[in-house]
Order: sequence, then structure tokens, then C-alpha cells
Amino acid sequence: MLMPSSHRVMQRLRTLAKIGAEANGGITRLAFTRQDEQARALVQTWMEEAGLQVHTDSVGNLCGRTTTTHGQQAVVMSGSHIDSVRHAGYLDGTLGVLAAIEVADAMNHSKHKWQRPLEVVAFAMEESSRFQCYAFGSKAMAGIPQADTLLGNCDDQGITLAAALCNVHHQKNDNETQQLQQARQHIQAAIRPQNSIHAFVELHIEQGPVLAAENIGIGLVTAIAAPIRLNITIHGMQNHSGTTPMHLRSDALTAAAALILTVESLCANSLDVRGTVATISNEPNIINAIPGMVQLGIDLRSGNSTERNSIHQVLGQHIKRMAEQRHVRIKQQVITQDEPVTMSPALLNNMEALANNSNIRHRRLASGAGHDAASISRIATHCGMIFIASKDGISHHPKESSNETDIAQGIELLHATLTALRLRDILHHVND
Repeated sequence: MLMPSSHRVMQRLRTLAKIGAEANGGITRLAFTRQDEQARALVQTWMEEAGLQVHTDSVGNLCGRTTTTHGQQAVVMSGSHIDSVRHAGYLDGTLGVLAAIEVADAMNHSKHKWQRPLEVVAFAMEESSRFQCYAFGSKAMAGIPQADTLLGNCDDQGITLAAALCNVHHQKNDNETQQLQQARQHIQAAIRPQNSIHAFVELHIEQGPVLAAENIGIGLVTAIAAPIRLNITIHGMQNHSGTTPMHLRSDALTAAAALILTVESLCANSLDVRGTVATISNEPNIINAIPGMVQLGIDLRSGNSTERNSIHQVLGQHIKRMAEQRHVRIKQQVITQDEPVTMSPALLNNMEALANNSNIRHRRLASGAGHDAASISRIATHCGMIFIASKDGISHHPKESSNETDIAQGIELLHATLTALRLRDILHHVND
């Protein structure tokens, strides 16, 4: 039986990294941009070379499926995403897509009589870097509602998500109401039926330090954390920095500084919640004026939704007191509030058995980062993830890297898992 080639996966990773490459060695390949379109075209070529029938759904998810017929059997799916954050590394998401294509190619050269079809997917816009909308493509496929406010989010060029989605379909329309209506139709058309996916397995780098710290190359994911993301707007009073006494100021930036430290303090005292204030916009942003308006982006993330929601509630109380004490107005907007998910115990147990059979050293761990698997778990009967150790725990950075031996073992385990899932007699512990 032909085995997948990790060497070819590494070659393709380096080739794909040239699209959106930056002088510092990083990559910027934002969703629905020209660079994203070029990358998708290349990935489509590789899917077709692997013997897959390829189509793009109504929200831009790139899907390649085996050509053999299997009646009405639910599909076995694998993949991830190829869009990136700004100034990213070359592995995040992309490794999972290219590994799944390589496994599909090996399977198409096998003499097995497959019981289930295989589908490889590159989800559209997993990263929120352009429109502050996370896991858009996989949420659409899973039928998770997308608020109109998200579709109205603008990138730094003033283009809305709804407009970008219409551009994918070459629908040139400057009417925002019509754009929104068309975007809703595209999202509705992308929904897959419940349990139409028998199992989804996503290969991904860990993006954290746990595996590397323990010198373990492979992780089996037990659960995926999820964020509450907030836009905070603080309105003070812009005024002259030299003539306004300190006690008479309404300074939006000092209020923002206090709020940033509050987020840090609340989460530092929690075992489960991680809080990050990662974006800030200050107006008028000149040295001789008291800031009159500040916008912050806050990420509260945990695998424990109860504790995360409690921190969010307490933060709201702090915001109310802070506004009164500092004589500012503070508006809080919830961008997303996703729920943590647990991976399939049956699939997890079977992946662990397969890893043991292949003498692959591994451990179980929860994911602090969000992934497309969290969305697809809503409609898949079984959902699982395989992590590859990240060197020094670095990700979302040009220095993002993983050991090629670990990558090879991850691809080997993905191949074994998908093989077992497509041959129901092999993985009889996983029930329909």
C-alpha cells in the first residue's frame, strides 16, 4: 500500500509559503484577497492531482472529494485552512490541508474497498485578521448563525465582509442592503445537513508550548477552547494637553490603560481563562492633545465557558465603575461568543490506540486556540484533532516551525485514522 510522503508535504508547504511572502520571512495571506485566491488555485491543482473532484461552495470553502460512489454514506472529512494572520508563519492551518491531500492521494492508490467517501477541505477565512470574524467558512458549513453585524465588519480598506463574499461570486453591487441579502443567501446555501459528516479529523500545529516543553511530538486533542471577543469604545473629551488640569480631564486613553490592566488582573487570578487586549486605536493620536476616543479589542478565552462568562460579567461591572470614576463613556460590543467543545471520546480512544500501534509517542491535551474542528463538531458524528508540537511554542509569527519528524508522524497517524474511519470494520468502536 502506498504511504503518504511527508517529504512532498514539506515541499508543498514551502511552495505555498511563497504566496503572500514578506521580506522578513513572514506570510500575509488574508481571506478573500488576491493572495488567498492564488493559494486556493494552487491547492485546487494539488487536490485534482490527488484524484479528487473539486468544487468551491457558496462561501468559498474549497472541497475535494473522492470520485468513487458510496451510496448515501456520510463522508469522512479532513482539512483545515490556508488563510493567515498578518506576518504569519507557514504551517498554521496549511499543514492540515496539505497533509489531508497527501493522505487522499495515498488512499486513491490503495486497493482497499472503501466503505465511506473521503472529502478534503480548505475552509474559507478561519482567521479573523481581516474582518474580525473567526472560522467563517466552517461555521457556515455547520449552520452556525452569522450575525448581520459581522457581515458589516470592514477591513482596513473599508470593504465589508458581505461585499468581499459577493466579490467571490463576481457580484458587483454597491448597494449595502443588497450585498447583505446576497451574503445571507450564500451562507444559507453552504449549510451541510446534520450527521452528513461521519467524522472530521483536523491535523494542526499546537501553537503552544506544552508538547515542546515535554519533548513530545504528537498531541491528541480532548477539547477546544472558545473566545468571547469584545469591541470596547471609550469616549472622553479631547482637549489641550497643556491647559487642562489633571483633575478636570476626561482622558479616554488612561481609562483604556486601566481597563487593560483590569483584564490582565482578572485573568491572572483565574486558572482557566486567558485574557488579551490585542488591538488599540487612539484618537487624535497626537502628542499635544488629550485622547478623546479609544477603541480596544479584547479576547477572553477558555475551555470552561462558565468561568469565562463569569470573568466577562465581572469585567462589565468594572467597566461601569470605571466610566463613572473617570468621567468617560464606555460602550461594550460582543463580536463573538463561541462555546468550547469536547472532541469525540470514541474517536479519541481509537486514535490513541492507533498511535500506540505505531509507537508514536503522544499525550492528550486541550487546545487553547480555536479551530475549524470546533464548528464542524456541530454537524459531524465524530470529531477529533491531531496536534504537531510547535518549536518553542511559537505560532502566528514568522519563526513558527515544527520538527519534520513530528510532522511525518502526524501525517502517519492521520493516514491511519482516516483509513480506519473509511473501513468501518477496522474502527468498529465508532458507531454511526
